[in-house]
Amino acid sequence: MRIEIERALRDFMGNHSFAPPTGLSNMLRELHRRSLAPASAAQLLDALRVMNEAAPGLDVDPTAAEQAVDVGTVFLEELRNLGGLDPGDGET
Repeated sequence: MRIEIERALRDFMGNHSFAPPTGLSNMLRELHRRSLAPASAAQLLDALRVMNEAAPGLDVDPTAAEQAVDVGTVFLEELRNLGGLDPGDGET
């Protein structure tokens, strides 16, 4: 999920003619600065902790992981609805 979100953000930023900064948190801050952040961006920042722990294969609480996936799914949908992404971009 984390990789898909990062990929979708890079595509979104590229389609809006600005280079994405390095790091997912920095990308979210840049979207916020440009008033392009989806409504769920703040929730996604909170969910990143769980996603970052899960990425290298560490054990994470199953409930927290499920909530992080739910937040990520909502974020991707909101990003698509803002425009600048093909409908298939960022699918999980």
